[in-house]
Amino acid sequence: MSTIKDVCRLAKVSKSTVSRVLNDHPRVAKATKERVLEVIEAIGYKPNSSAQALASKRTNSIGMLVGTLAGPYFSSLVSSTEETVRKKGVHLIATSGQGTKDNELDAIQFLMSKQVDGLIIHAGALSEEDLLEIVNKAPASIILNQHISAIADHCIGLDDRLGGYLATKHIIEQGHSNIACITGPKHQFASQDRLRGYLQALEEFGIEYNSDFVIEGRFDLKENRKAPQQLLTQHPQVTAVFCFSDHIALGLYEEIRAQGLIVGEDISVVGFDNSLPSEHVTPKLTSVNFPTIKMGTLAANKVLSLINGTDFPTPQLLTPDLVIRGSVKKLN
Repeated sequence: MSTIKDVCRLAKVSKSTVSRVLNDHPRVAKATKERVLEVIEAIGYKPNSSAQALASKRTNSIGMLVGTLAGPYFSSLVSSTEETVRKKGVHLIATSGQGTKDNELDAIQFLMSKQVDGLIIHAGALSEEDLLEIVNKAPASIILNQHISAIADHCIGLDDRLGGYLATKHIIEQGHSNIACITGPKHQFASQDRLRGYLQALEEFGIEYNSDFVIEGRFDLKENRKAPQQLLTQHPQVTAVFCFSDHIALGLYEEIRAQGLIVGEDISVVGFDNSLPSEHVTPKLTSVNFPTIKMGTLAANKVLSLINGTDFPTPQLLTPDLVIRGSVKKLN
């Protein structure tokens, strides 16, 4: 079995240099780093992770908080994050906050107790003050899907306002004017920005805003027919609905059918996330694409750069696009 002494002898470097290469330290000459890595690969050297962590005062782990570990949105986000960090020899510890502030704070405390080297946080209930305090305690932290100007370099989000605008604009361009929307929890930043996009499109096309057409729902699958039932029962004049997540849209599909109506004929629907189920329902769901894989990959690389003291420029806002399928009827 190969040892670190073999690497040192063949690469003609010291143990400390090998250690710095293994920990991706920035102060190693490129040629030296390449030579050491070539030797490691050639002889199949496997560093002792416990010893490596002890020497570097790291645990080689990153903690990740998400809303839930269920569903296509978060599973895609977590999976892409883990795949990226594992390529660097780092493990991901993922936990969920289940949408409440107490659970999210408890989850963060749990991750910190594991002495993770960095944090990736996708919170739904924590305030800006909470997140600022967390970043202050753990500087190698990334905040997802929120923008906080004081720590802008630690934030990676989606242009939710643009997403809401694109969805609503498409519905209007198909001839609809009685357009409702079912939001996520209204206290969440994503809901607020998507609503701003909806309002922007209505104003641009001269359609009067009706606050009764805005119904608060949930981003998860719990009771996802409750808001659609309320909307369709109280406002039968609605011909199209912009749903702030594909989960909400799937609940609306069920309720439309339960009321003896036809999706894409009697009621047009646009979702948000472009999750896998959107391609496998009938009719296929038009949805705003949320690039979760790209966000997870960027978050992973960014938190690794913060841990290692290297530079990894990332966009603070990713750009959504609309995937048009068959769930919006064109009116005359």
